[in-house]
Amino acid sequence: MAKVVGPLNSSEARGRVGAYIYNTWRGQSYVKSTKLPKTEFSTDQIALRLLTANATIAWKAASDADRARWLDYANQHPDQDWTGKPQRITAYNWFVRANVRRQLLALPVSVLPPAHQLAFAISDISVIWEDPYFLVNWGTPETYDPPTLYAEFYIVGPHSPGARPSVKMAKRRAAVEYDNGYWGWLVPELGYYTIYVRPVHSQGTVGIWYPLFCAATE
Repeated sequence: MAKVVGPLNSSEARGRVGAYIYNTWRGQSYVKSTKLPKTEFSTDQIALRLLTANATIAWKAASDADRARWLDYANQHPDQDWTGKPQRITAYNWFVRANVRRQLLALPVSVLPPAHQLAFAISDISVIWEDPYFLVNWGTPETYDPPTLYAEFYIVGPHSPGARPSVKMAKRRAAVEYDNGYWGWLVPELGYYTIYVRPVHSQGTVGIWYPLFCAATE
């Protein structure tokens, strides 16, 4: 910290300017440097930003005809927000969302919009605790296309037994082909967890979330 005379061409200055903080104490003006906050991204966040960048690059390279098809699709089909409610979004946002979801399924970016909306939710689903795994099982709908449909899992926990955390707090753990009807997760720590499951189509559309509250105990 250093004393200053006429800070910032004034008789007195207080507050932050860039990386410096100005203040006055006992009639004497001072300035000190400070470190600006640094945003640190997790490995998952960095990976997701890369997938988003890939989709953005593909959008920029798309033809006017391709963009027009996405615009028509966006005008006719809302997507879901994190609560599962329908949400109108732009053609660009639809393109990015759909193709990020595709890349998370290890599928390439597609310039064609989805042919349909995913109209059903996962049903007949249950979870049991078999130390050290959560084992999730679900039924298969009568009408589905095995190569194009997946079950996607997000998990939050451990948390208090009375908590009901939102899916926004959960981390993506896996996506498995829907006709497997089964998924197991190695629990890293005993406690209470919430597993969120939803169907995902290979074209980038999703169904509603299904929450499962489960406990890993001794």
